[in-house]
Amino acid sequence: MIYGKIQTNRASLKKYLAIFTKHKTGEERCISPRSLPGQIQAFYVALFSFPEDSVNLRYFSKMKSFQEMSTESYEAECSGTKHFWEA
Repeated sequence: MIYGKIQTNRASLKKYLAIFTKHKTGEERCISPRSLPGQIQAFYVALFSFPEDSVNLRYFSKMKSFQEMSTESYEAECSGTKHFWEA
């Protein structure tokens, strides 16, 4: 598995979640931490896990804000997230 993240605004995040869902296979996962009602975030982060031959990996790895992550850092960020959107 390959792990990565992107940082973006809310409008683009919704678009990316829709694209991810459209091409999703059984092993892929996308999590985006969200704020609680009444709180505003300046930026949003999406965390991804892809198999090696994924269509989504080819699409998202071309983005300039895409950063690969280690397994440990991916698991740490996912476990620390209580409220999130998932695709």
